[in-house]
Amino acid sequence: MKLNYLLNNIGPIKKADIELEDLTVIVGTNSIGKSLISKSAYIALKSILSKDEEIVNLIKDEGYTPELYKYAEDIFLRMSVNGTAALQLDFNPLKINIVDRDLKVEDVTYVDGPLIIHESIPKNMGLEHNDDLKFKMISIKKDSNNNSDIKLKYKHEILNLIDEIIENQNLEYSSDKRRFFLNVNDRVRIPINKAPNGIKIFLILRELLSNGYLNNESILILDEPEILSHPVWQLSLAHIIGRIIKNLSLKVIVNTCSIYFIEALEMYSESYKLKKNFYLGKKINDGYEFVNETSSIQNIYNALLDPFEKLDNLRMEYKKED
Repeated sequence: MKLNYLLNNIGPIKKADIELEDLTVIVGTNSIGKSLISKSAYIALKSILSKDEEIVNLIKDEGYTPELYKYAEDIFLRMSVNGTAALQLDFNPLKINIVDRDLKVEDVTYVDGPLIIHESIPKNMGLEHNDDLKFKMISIKKDSNNNSDIKLKYKHEILNLIDEIIENQNLEYSSDKRRFFLNVNDRVRIPINKAPNGIKIFLILRELLSNGYLNNESILILDEPEILSHPVWQLSLAHIIGRIIKNLSLKVIVNTCSIYFIEALEMYSESYKLKKNFYLGKKINDGYEFVNETSSIQNIYNALLDPFEKLDNLRMEYKKED
């Protein structure tokens, strides 16, 4: 699927021209619009999958910036009868174009941080992305076993990789309490908010994969999934993401500001020969522009090394005082 979307003058973003690949990584410091970019992709993809005006309500319910709310009614969706799909979302400051001659995407999942599993499951879930994620974590997809033997083999291999990381710890859902618990060695059951934070993103991915929602007809959006994980686990997470993309043929969008995670994603994307795009948010005037730095990725590392350089300078100053 070919997806491009352009954002102009939305919140802190002055310009972001994004093309979705197997792996698309959005890099930058906090509060510069990384999440707004990924949520815009979520809007676009949900629009393709929507059959009616539900997408307008989705945008309103999600609470996307006043600019997106203002232009929510201006959505234009067109799907031709010959299998060619064309989508244009025009919010004035937000323009999204999608062209796909063989439309195969049937689902998109947005993971807005691992702490989402702390929340209770509502009885009546809506279109909001957190409700969508919770539903997928407690519901097995109807056709989840209709994959080829090789895809099922890959799926079980990835599940085994995740199990090695989380070490006999699994997510358990209580329908009575409508909450998640951590099951340890099939003996101890503890509230999920008391579980180690670093494993929670792995628990989420395990449930999505096990329930059949990660496949070649889906797109996964991860908003700073590494934020609660030790650097060692960040490397493991990048490995899992690489394997999911390579073996199950889905596309993944990642927001991050972790230099360890970025380098691991770059390494595994090279190792698995994935098509990739890395974007860096750069300060311009009174806002930010997101620039494709895939061919000059050292610029991303240089931008994120600034805090380390400041620490080195402080260290040198303290040594001089001694």
